[in-house]
Amino acid sequence: MTDSADRVRAVEETGRSFLIEASAGTGKTTLLVSRILRLVTHDGVPLTRIAALTFTEKAATEMKTRLRERLEAASADDLDPIARDRAAAALTDLPGAEVSTLHAFCARLLRERPVEAELDLDFHAPDESVSAELVRETVDGWIRREAAEPASAITAALRAGAQPAEIARLAASLVEQRLILATAALPDDPLLELRAELRALADELRAVLTATPTRDRAHPRAREIARLLASVEALSALPATALPSFRPEPLERGSRGPWRDEETAGLVGKLRERYGELPRRLTAFALEPVLIALVRSIEASLFGAVEEEKRRRGLVDFDDLLLCTRDLLRRSPSVRETFRRRYERLLVDEFQDTDPVQAEIVLRLAVGYTNVTTGTRLTDAHNGLRLLHREVVERLDITQNRMAHASEIVAQIGDMKVPYGESPVHILYTDYSKSKGQSLWNSVNILVELMFR
Repeated sequence: MTDSADRVRAVEETGRSFLIEASAGTGKTTLLVSRILRLVTHDGVPLTRIAALTFTEKAATEMKTRLRERLEAASADDLDPIARDRAAAALTDLPGAEVSTLHAFCARLLRERPVEAELDLDFHAPDESVSAELVRETVDGWIRREAAEPASAITAALRAGAQPAEIARLAASLVEQRLILATAALPDDPLLELRAELRALADELRAVLTATPTRDRAHPRAREIARLLASVEALSALPATALPSFRPEPLERGSRGPWRDEETAGLVGKLRERYGELPRRLTAFALEPVLIALVRSIEASLFGAVEEEKRRRGLVDFDDLLLCTRDLLRRSPSVRETFRRRYERLLVDEFQDTDPVQAEIVLRLAVGYTNVTTGTRLTDAHNGLRLLHREVVERLDITQNRMAHASEIVAQIGDMKVPYGESPVHILYTDYSKSKGQSLWNSVNILVELMFR
């Protein structure tokens, strides 16, 4: 959104999809409400056929209040009796309209289709204290059972120095953060990061020696750097089992040595400090295979135990509303079609704040409108790889940027009525997307810090 002309287009061109990008406080929510008003009063779309979603109760209440004010003003307008009557009808429908949070929308969907969602018919959401107590009890029982097994991941972690309370905190944290597990990957080889660190350290040490004049390379301080370099290079080739036993040679202190410029002298000091941190770092890295196994065990068995206990009690927590809805939309074409037909238009406020699970729900619903308006038959409104002939690509006229161009491409494909293919892709989410919750691997790093602080 760059100027007033773009604002007008986003409100009045209701036959197109738009992605509005603008800074906070520039009127995105106001524009969204204006577009809803346009759909109702000008296009004759019943308010009951519009879903307007946001991500907090406060934002949903504000959106509904603004919409009510605009509809009341329109219903009192004597200049356009058709728009007036449509606004009055929308006011009557407003209390039950889908102007809500995404979580409330998901809850409503699941209550309509509990059987397909594999939920108890009378499921209910627990308060935070009940949910926390359920997780604590389940985690404690799981740890006791696993610790009694000699070959379990918990037993290995306990032998490595982890305390039951630390494991319990990690397990509870991962249960709370399970929404991000679909996009968080544990490293297959935890030593890759270490190897990269060692290579970078070796490169810096080598750069210092290269910058040292030949006549000064016999200086004790220069020889010290050469020793450090040799140790790091040897270390990078050691097997994982040998890492914890590595002990670096004591570092010599004293005069600045042959480095006559302050920049090189400062770099040498920092390199010494990094080298001196190696023993602790090596121990932590050597533990990472143990901790990876622990996290995978938590994901494989504890999550199931928590879900089983919630189902036994008929509980569906805040995250379950999203996960169950996503899974239902994934596996049930009939449910997808039912809700796509119900809502002609889908508007999402603060879309940039969606996490990957929330985004998938929105886009699976949005594709129905896209298919109707463009004449295409896609499975996803934005994600996926579009396969087009070169001649078709040359005919495309792309004017939008970032996510907006995805809708623009689909619309033009539909207008041109050209053949196309669709290939599924795996989405690699950005650090910003993942930052909606604490990363899975960071939880492992926290446990390392707890064990070796």
